[in-house]
Amino acid sequence: MRRFINNLVLLIFSFIWLFNSFCCVNNDYIVFANFESYMSLNLMQKITNEHNVNFVFYSSNEEINSKFSKNYDIAIPSIYQAISLIQEGMVSEINWDYFGLNDENGKKIKEGKDVKSLLNNSTNLILDQLTHKYANLFGPEGLYPGKCLLDFVIPYFLQDFIFAYKGDEISELASAKNWNNFTDLISPVLNPYLDQRFMPTLSSHIGCIDDARTVYGLSKLIGSQNMYPFDKSSWTINPTNRNTDIEKYKLDYHNFVSKFKKNYFYFNSDSYQILSSFSSRNGNNSTFAYNGDILYAAEGAELYEPYDEDNFHFFRASDNFNFTTLDCLVFNKKNSSNNNRLKRIYSVVKSIALDGADLGNNVNDKHIYDKENDEYIYGIMSNFDFLQYSSPFKIVDKYVLDEQNSYFSNYSLSQQKLFQKIYKIDFGSEFDDYICNVVECPISILDKSNMHWAYIYEKELL
Repeated sequence: MRRFINNLVLLIFSFIWLFNSFCCVNNDYIVFANFESYMSLNLMQKITNEHNVNFVFYSSNEEINSKFSKNYDIAIPSIYQAISLIQEGMVSEINWDYFGLNDENGKKIKEGKDVKSLLNNSTNLILDQLTHKYANLFGPEGLYPGKCLLDFVIPYFLQDFIFAYKGDEISELASAKNWNNFTDLISPVLNPYLDQRFMPTLSSHIGCIDDARTVYGLSKLIGSQNMYPFDKSSWTINPTNRNTDIEKYKLDYHNFVSKFKKNYFYFNSDSYQILSSFSSRNGNNSTFAYNGDILYAAEGAELYEPYDEDNFHFFRASDNFNFTTLDCLVFNKKNSSNNNRLKRIYSVVKSIALDGADLGNNVNDKHIYDKENDEYIYGIMSNFDFLQYSSPFKIVDKYVLDEQNSYFSNYSLSQQKLFQKIYKIDFGSEFDDYICNVVECPISILDKSNMHWAYIYEKELL
């Protein structure tokens, strides 16, 4: 896995693409916007050479909103930002005919609903629930009646937020495996005297990404799970009302902050720093992070020896009701009437995110891996190999989770089992109707501002 490469190499790539943007005489580049380190570099280089694509990077979903309309042909936002762009009329409807894909029965995929047969259950649950939630877009009286989110977005990667720690297993934490909410799962860590690893010293802080929206989701989930009796339908990571007052945001954050003493946390906006420390034998001993990042750390973050089930432990609620994010590709509506350019854009997207998605059961190495050139044949697997975030597609799940031909077959059996458990996201059926409660949804500009300032205020207490 080569997700977090040397910063200098990434800087060089960024400079090349930036140079192409401003200095190249040919202005017919397709502009593909993405988060940094969020796509295989080999794949980006191949796409650049073959399709005349200029990759540009942004640091947040909010940056997409301000630049998408005029600057980007394709972007990969989180699902809540994709919905915002659809609401604002910026996103083009997808013509699935262009991709030439077949569903699991061999029938040609022509519209969004046909794509569902290629996706895993968790991804379909999220998309179905959000389609239903946004009746103003897809309902009978909506802007796009009869349509669904898959008519506007292409799933890219799926992640859920979990808690992990390394070293010997602690009995109080081991018993939490059968508990069913985040609050119970982390409660033993609130007493660091169970084990010196959890003492709030410089080397043993709990790692956490320094991001207001992420920490807010965790705060809301823990706050709603504190209610007795448990009302699972009310568990949510989103603001309850539009334009929530800043004091209410402070209170929501305090659900999380009040459980920990000063200096418990190691916050950093760079997940590479958090996870490198977590994978280090002498770094922070526990962390909240998305499962793809936890998998990266469990494999040793390319800096240390990989862990196995005896010395690396992670927790999801027993019915997997943690919070989840789905990132997806969207097309700029400005290209809808330019058929030649649109065909080029579709060709780029297929190479990156869809080629091989309809392989069916043909998932062993000889069908997807080119041993002679030491590379994956399809972009969908190149990206997984680079990032290792959970895929929305059945084809990747089958390859990663197959006991006979596992992607992790070079590791020990104990390591394979650990890595596959971290990778797999499977919601409990009792939460089918509430999945959209644990997926970030669009919020207003005022909410974003109030959330930010409340986070700055409450984080000082940690």
